[in-house]
Amino acid sequence: ELLWQLQFGTPAGAQPLELLADDHGLLLMGVVNGALFDSESAADDVYVARFSFAGELLWGRQFGGNDNDRPLALASGGPDSAYAAALFASYADAYAPVETQLGLVQVDAGTTIQPGGSKFDGAVGGSTIAQRELGPVLLLAMNEGAGWLLHEFTPVLTPAGN
Repeated sequence: ELLWQLQFGTPAGAQPLELLADDHGLLLMGVVNGALFDSESAADDVYVARFSFAGELLWGRQFGGNDNDRPLALASGGPDSAYAAALFASYADAYAPVETQLGLVQVDAGTTIQPGGSKFDGAVGGSTIAQRELGPVLLLAMNEGAGWLLHEFTPVLTPAGN
C-alpha cells in the first residue's frame, strides 16, 4: 500500500543515489543539476535532504565544487545532521585542469557548506562511513593504479559553515 509520494528535483535533473532510514526519519543523498535548495549550482552538486516518515521535507542542503561532483556515502548524525562523503571536482578557469578532492562533510540543517578534502586521482568502488570513537571515518575500495585496495582513513572533515 502506497503511504506517500513526493516529486523532488529540478528541471535540469536530480538523481537520488542513497536512502537511509534512522530513528529521526529518512535521509536522501544524490546529485542534482540546478539549484535545488538555497545555493547556486555549478554543474552537478551533491545534495542531502532529511524527510519525516510521513514524507515532509524537514531540511536539505546542496554543496560541491564548480564541476561534476560525485556522492559516495551517507551516514546519520542525528535529526539535524548527516555526514556525506563525495568526490568534489573544481577548476580555476576554463583552461585549468579539473582537480578532484575526496571529502567528508558534516551537513547540518540551517548552515552553509564549504566542502574541502584531500586530492584524489583514481577509481572508487564501494564506500561507507563508519562511526569510530574519535569521529567518522570513510571506508573506501579504491584503485589508484596498483589494483583494488580497501582503505580506512579520515579525510578532511569540513564542518558546515566553516
